[in-house]
Parts: sequence; structure tokens; C-alpha cells
Amino acid sequence: MQIPRLFITTVAAIITAFSCAAQTNLISNGTFESWDHGMPSDWKYSLDASKTGIIKQAEGIGSGSVVLVQNKANITQATSLSPKSFVLSFNFTLNQDPSAPEFSQSFIINLYQTPALMDSGNAWISLRFQSNNVSTAPFSLWALNDSSGWQSLTGAVFEPSILKEDNVSFTEAKQYQLVLAFNGTSNTYVISYTPQGGKTTTLKPVAHFRNPTTHAGLKGLQFYSNNSGFALDDVTVNAAR
Repeated sequence: MQIPRLFITTVAAIITAFSCAAQTNLISNGTFESWDHGMPSDWKYSLDASKTGIIKQAEGIGSGSVVLVQNKANITQATSLSPKSFVLSFNFTLNQDPSAPEFSQSFIINLYQTPALMDSGNAWISLRFQSNNVSTAPFSLWALNDSSGWQSLTGAVFEPSILKEDNVSFTEAKQYQLVLAFNGTSNTYVISYTPQGGKTTTLKPVAHFRNPTTHAGLKGLQFYSNNSGFALDDVTVNAAR
């Protein structure tokens, strides 16, 4: 499946606004086309102590295949450079769990300015998608502020996707793209999101940080699942100035 032209246009517009210094992707295998022993190449991973976490290759939502992450599991990767300003982009789904009519933080994104990518307490920017009822309800996006806690960025506007019984393809995929553009000069970031085939929504600049900005630059990413989890594809990080 080809990446929708709308998605490409959205990323290009935001990168242009930041006067992109280079178009080199600082993440390897962001399309999740390369796999080794059942895990995506170039990515590190971790499962919870009970080993109920799931990380597997599934049907693509942008490129040919995606990484599907469920229950308590995460994948991480260090960036090849440490840009002080950057644009992060990825395609994703938020997956429904009919057996779990409960509050869920199904998808957590942690950005790091230290090499300790596995410890969420060290995260610099933390975002999460949450649902008040992961069996039926849509998701909202939140950001963690070190002084005021989790801050709501959107309403419950992200529709859940439904996996088939094989757990590797979708009965109904509600695909989105998220773009986060961080400006090191203003120490703020702008988030935009686009549903596949829909219009882009750009949020106002915010300065919500889990830990204060050190201006050491972006060192790496963590994508973390709880409960029903998510599918992830086409991850890019581009340096900007």
C-alpha cells in the first residue's frame, strides 16, 4: 500500500517551515520491512516480566508491513545524530480490545535527550493516547508536564482499529499520521495529525516536558504499548534548523 499523498504533503509543509537542514532519516528500518528472528531489524525491544507482551510483523498501513505491539511491550531506537531541532513523523493505528471495557493508555511515545532509552522516567517528551473504554471508545492525545501532570491536547477524536482473529491483519484499519516538530530555539513543539484520506489538524505550540530540556538534542525514541496496543509504520526523524 502506498503512503497517501496527503501524508507526504503534510510532512513536507512542516519540514519546510522549519528550514530542514537535511532530509536524511535518522532512524533505520522505520518502514519495518526488515525483520530478524521475528523482530524488526535495528530496533531494540522489551517485554514485561510476565512475557505477555507481543511484538510481531503485521499487514502494512503505509509500507508493506508494520510492527504490531500489544500488551506491555516496547521498541526503542537511538537516532544516528542528536538534532536540537527536528521533525518526527509516523503512521499508526490504535487498536481496539473487545475484551477490555476499561481505561487504557494503549500507545505511549517517549522521546529522549539521554542514551537511557528504556527508562521512561528519563524521557524528555512523553505523549500518550488513552481511551476511557478501549473496547468501544475513541482515543485522545495527552502530553506529560513535569510540574502539572498529564495535559489534554485533543478530545477523543482518534477512532480505534479492529484486528482480525489472526491478529496480523485488520478488519477495519483507522490509520493516522502524527507529526511532531520541535523547535530548539523556542523550546516548543507543534503536533499535527491526519486521518487517512482526511484533513490535517495542527495544534498550537506547547512546552510540555517530562524532564527539562537540556539542549543536548534528540537521542532516541521509545514506542510503548499497554493493553490493546498499536500498529506503527513509516517512522522518520529529520534534523531541522
